Order: sequence, then C-alpha cells, then structure tokens
Amino acid sequence: MAWAELADLEAARRAAHDLRVVTDEDTPTAQEIQRLKPYTDDLEHIGREGPTWDELLWKTQGNPLAILTCGYIADASAFATCFAEWGYLVNFDSGELEVYRGQQEAPHHDGRFAHRARAQEACWPVRLVATFPLDRADYGGLQALSD
Repeated sequence: MAWAELADLEAARRAAHDLRVVTDEDTPTAQEIQRLKPYTDDLEHIGREGPTWDELLWKTQGNPLAILTCGYIADASAFATCFAEWGYLVNFDSGELEVYRGQQEAPHHDGRFAHRARAQEACWPVRLVATFPLDRADYGGLQALSD
C-alpha cells in the first residue's frame, strides 16, 4: 500500500486503464520480451521459443507500481475461484484496496465475486474481508487479516 500513498492516483488510474491484459494464449513478441527484461525472472529459459508471460512479468507480482510501469498484467480473472488463498484488488473507482480471502467452505454474499460459480463441490469463491483507503495505509489492519 505504500506505493499508493505516494502515487498520483489519477495517473495510476489512467495507467491501469491502459494496461494490456495477457493470457497464456498470447505470444510475446521479441520487442515485448526485450522491453520486459527488467521484470523477467532470472532463470534461463531453455528448450522453448522464449519466456512465458508469467516469467516475463515475474517481478511485477504483488507490486502495483511495477505492473503500472511495465504496462502489462497477466489475466488473473480466475483468482476468484476457491484456489486462491488471498487476492488483492486495487479499485481506482472507489479509491480502495479490496482484500479477498479464498478457500471458502460455505456460500456467502461478501464482495463482487460472491456469486461466481463454484470450482468444486465444497469450495466457494473468494470472500471480501476488508477494504482500505488507498491514500491512508493501514498496515496493522492488513497484517491482522492474516493472523
């Protein structure tokens, strides 16, 4: 959340709007591979044409400023299924960080993903557990969620 306290949130909103969402079906170009080197994992990619998007965007994970700066984001729309432990959504419309907890064992009505289909019989979508204003970090509140 520290990046948001220092960021021009209107500029960040514009950068988020302009992000290119990429999936495993998209093939990075040679120019994109070169451009994203600062964000790429440090492993050697042997035996295939080139790095995957996950590898190219490795160093942006969990870093909103890096995501906005690089201009690319991996499609994480499936995070809302029961498999995610935690999910964080920067909501520029409300000016909040939305925090979701996964692996729900019962239906609920908390958050924008509550009504998504279940991925498995006994596993419900992520639950909204907290929101925090982007311009006033509450590190204690955020830490308390994982305790």
